[in-house]
Amino acid sequence: MNITVIGIGSASSPSTRFRFHQYADLFAEAGHQLNFVYKYDIDAVPFWQALANADIIINQKCLLGKRYARRIFNLGKPVFFDFDDAIWTRPGKPYSWLTQRKVDRRLARWLSGATGVMVANSFLAEKAAQYSRNVEVIPMALDTERWKPAEKRKAKDRIFVGWNGGPNNLPLLEQLNPLLKAFLRQHPQVEMHVFCGKKPCFDFPYEYHSFSVEREIPFVQSLDIGLLPLESGEHSDGKSPIKALQYMACGVPVVGNFNRGGAGFLINSTCIKVLSVAQWAPALERLVYDDSFRKSLALNGRNMAQDAHSVTQVFVKFKKFLLCD
Repeated sequence: MNITVIGIGSASSPSTRFRFHQYADLFAEAGHQLNFVYKYDIDAVPFWQALANADIIINQKCLLGKRYARRIFNLGKPVFFDFDDAIWTRPGKPYSWLTQRKVDRRLARWLSGATGVMVANSFLAEKAAQYSRNVEVIPMALDTERWKPAEKRKAKDRIFVGWNGGPNNLPLLEQLNPLLKAFLRQHPQVEMHVFCGKKPCFDFPYEYHSFSVEREIPFVQSLDIGLLPLESGEHSDGKSPIKALQYMACGVPVVGNFNRGGAGFLINSTCIKVLSVAQWAPALERLVYDDSFRKSLALNGRNMAQDAHSVTQVFVKFKKFLLCD
């Protein structure tokens, strides 16, 4: 079976990498070929040749216009639509009413026209079910044989608090600058570490680690506490943060302002949810000084990643939905 994915970004984009690329070998072992084309090549001949040769097409959250949608549906192939966040909205300033109308129409067209819809969590499933009768929750997943706890550094008197994220999400971390500055001053044994493709604008000492795919796992493994600041609102409600899953898979307790539990990560025994800015410092303080509590969250987070979000387990569900086997 030839399965072709229309990727929203590129082969290195985290969303495409974790949503599809990591399953390529598993599909190959099952006798199926997972191929990729990308939205930015949509006007190139090879893009359409790849779709013509496909047995199944998966559109990864590309809200393509009516002309492209009609051309893809007219190929006569099963077309699945996948989205892992609230693509009908955006963070920050809302769309204008005209743009929102266009986005809503495109989303409705793809969801209602698709053979099936795959989503990352129950919040997105509720949205998809308004247009499709064939919706399946395929949770975010990781290879938990690679994303796993590692032996911590020998200097156990140091506590590493860290953040792993993309430049587009850096402003969310930078908003914590006053809080983190005061916290680090009051707790000199704590170090702040940032892994990103861009340096944050902090006015306190911190360690910056430039992004590379090869160094991502070792960085997360080195942390004692992981930060996950999110915006409030519908866009964040739709997220199943892959970064939270990375922390938990590596046995790193997570502190974040999660908005809802539907994403599958908000469980009291695995994460600390802060409801206001004032709660960040007490949450971090407890994890810094309560070693047994920190280890308990780490173990529970690791178990959750293995039990519900391992790539081999999620693959079975993924393949069954696509191939009806």
